Amino acid sequence: MRNAREAGYSTPARWLHWLTALCVFILVPVAVAMTNLGEGALTNALYEIHKSVGVIAFAIVVVRLAYRLLRGAPPSESGLTPFERVVSRWTHRALYAIVFVMPILGYAGTSMCCAPINLFWTIPIPITVTGSEEATKRILSIHQALGFALTGLVALHIAGASYHALIKRDGVLRRMLPSA
Repeated sequence: MRNAREAGYSTPARWLHWLTALCVFILVPVAVAMTNLGEGALTNALYEIHKSVGVIAFAIVVVRLAYRLLRGAPPSESGLTPFERVVSRWTHRALYAIVFVMPILGYAGTSMCCAPINLFWTIPIPITVTGSEEATKRILSIHQALGFALTGLVALHIAGASYHALIKRDGVLRRMLPSA
């Protein structure tokens, strides 16, 4: 009989995964809306929400990475093909890298141009980064490009999970579901 670690991810790892996913599913549509609306109160509110959720997402990701480094992950599902193992490994690495780096770039870029950063209009986040308008534009353009990359990787991640759940019908998705 397989132990809990072999069967799937721990409860804290699952919570951190789904909290990260929730943040991404808030951040991406808010980012699209805020950058495509004209100036105004709604756009300002969306920027505030985006910055606030970004700060929360970063905190979750830091805890998630620390937990993963300390506890590791269960071994890959035994039925994966070598190709599936490689795609899974590199997709996860890229997702971790992007969700870690993106908030740092967003914070740096926002600090340089668009202070203040307040957590949901209340708690001020210290501004520690300064720079030129040129540096701000570069940083925020990288932040935006990573947003597109993140969206593509999330789509690939969801497609892979769906493939395993609906076509292969193996245990890959069950390992991360809250009820598993």
